[in-house]
Amino acid sequence: MADNPAVLSPPEPTAADDEYTRVEYHDNGVVSMQCPFKAGQLQGAVCSYDEQGRLLQVATFKAGVLHGEVLTYEAGKLLQSAQFREGVLAGETLIYEAQTGELTQRFGFQAGLLAGESCFYQAGRLSASLHYQAGLQAGEALYYHENGTLKGRLSYKAGKQQGESLWYSDAGVLQRRAYHREDKLDGPCFDYYEDGKTVRQLSHYRAGQQEGETISYYPAGNMAKVVYFAQGKPYAEVEYDHKGQQRHSKGL
Repeated sequence: MADNPAVLSPPEPTAADDEYTRVEYHDNGVVSMQCPFKAGQLQGAVCSYDEQGRLLQVATFKAGVLHGEVLTYEAGKLLQSAQFREGVLAGETLIYEAQTGELTQRFGFQAGLLAGESCFYQAGRLSASLHYQAGLQAGEALYYHENGTLKGRLSYKAGKQQGESLWYSDAGVLQRRAYHREDKLDGPCFDYYEDGKTVRQLSHYRAGQQEGETISYYPAGNMAKVVYFAQGKPYAEVEYDHKGQQRHSKGL
């Protein structure tokens, strides 16, 4: 998740009236920082440099407060672009991979809090799309396989996973269907065979713990095994052959 960009601290103003630029230097004589002032307050682009003269950061100020774009670099390459409004994040923040320059994360902010869509990328492809309201995850969360097909579809409300979640193979076949309440598994959970239709296992959850029967099925659809749970712990199981005849049972 995106943190507020670390803005390099400019020096305190030394004059109250004039409009001027204060310049500071590294020990080797290379400029370390250029700070424009107006009426005793930072005004404009504050630029920071490393000892080799490469740009580290450009931070825009208005009347002494961050207001506008902040660009952060490493070895001369752009790492992060963020937008500020009156000292807090507002607008789009972009994060890049240092070596390749590829976009890896994109966030939206409003009044310093995550808002709207947040995207994650791997090797230039979208790997996840999340949504936020007032800093909390809300709405759909979508995850993708390397080949671009949908991997998972989840739902959130006020920062907690709620409702149905669906998981797919990279061929687009349904693998799991589950339900959450207040960030915990709650209700039936279906795991499927490779056809995406035949149930391989049916489990039941209550407040994040397995409860009741967990049934495993043969590919033909008949029961293979039943395990009984109470408060997340198994206490008995029954196995069946392909003809539905009980083979054995035992306590756990």
